[in-house]
Amino acid sequence: MHAAFLTALLWSMSSVASARAARFIGAVTANRLRLTLATALLALCALLAGPLDALPGVGWFLLSGAIGLALGDLSLFLSFERLGSRLPSLLTHCLAAPLGAMIEWLWLGHGLTRAEALGGGAILIGVAVALAPGGPTGIPRARFWSGVGFGVMSACGLALSAVVSRKGFEGHEHVTMSTMIDVSMVRGLGGTATVWLLWPLAALVSRSTAIPAERSWRRGWPWLVFSAVVGPGGGALAYVVALSQAGAGPVQAVVALVPIIVIPLAWWIEGDRPSWRSVLGGMVAVAGAVGMAIGR
Repeated sequence: MHAAFLTALLWSMSSVASARAARFIGAVTANRLRLTLATALLALCALLAGPLDALPGVGWFLLSGAIGLALGDLSLFLSFERLGSRLPSLLTHCLAAPLGAMIEWLWLGHGLTRAEALGGGAILIGVAVALAPGGPTGIPRARFWSGVGFGVMSACGLALSAVVSRKGFEGHEHVTMSTMIDVSMVRGLGGTATVWLLWPLAALVSRSTAIPAERSWRRGWPWLVFSAVVGPGGGALAYVVALSQAGAGPVQAVVALVPIIVIPLAWWIEGDRPSWRSVLGGMVAVAGAVGMAIGR
């Protein structure tokens, strides 16, 4: 599970960088350019790694990229734009654990253990505590709940994408590093093609829910490049390696550590100091995710 822990670290850094890029450049534009740059980097890595491997599940990997990297990440960026990096990370990475395990159960027949069910319940309780009304947040109510909604949509995209990738790996008897680089590139291609096709619709949704933001390409592009490298670039590759070795439920359980890692980063970079309720809820949710991994 080392690859899953590396994914959690890289995605934590990407969450904060992505939130900054969304604020300075705009969610739709930042997500589209970030994914395009990351896919170009993965394509370069695939060429340097040698001839492309035969991918029996190439259709599944394209679909996984379209669901997770296009639809899921777009929802995540819209949530980042409204809430910063901390709460969207909690919603996405904690809720994806029980959702991924449930989809595997319903689709692939991988049953849930009692420990997994209890862990999923703990995650829901923790998320509810973290989102419960407390002191003033400085975020308008409509903006807050739209951000929460996009965060939940992001979790659904991440969970379904993980299971679809797992389905794609069923056609591979021997998975090498070259294969995993190729899979990451194919997922990136599926996501990039989808996000460009949906650009007009995504821009319309963004305009209809527009919020005041400080637009500055000069301040936003370094965050954009860094986010591309550690998120859909290196982070996505580590994620594919993890999925090739374990089920979507356990992998998402480890990746659920992202909200805990993000807390000090968001406090330091964004000045987002969490309330005791948010910290407690996040810890309960992550504990539930870890319980799911143990139960698996």
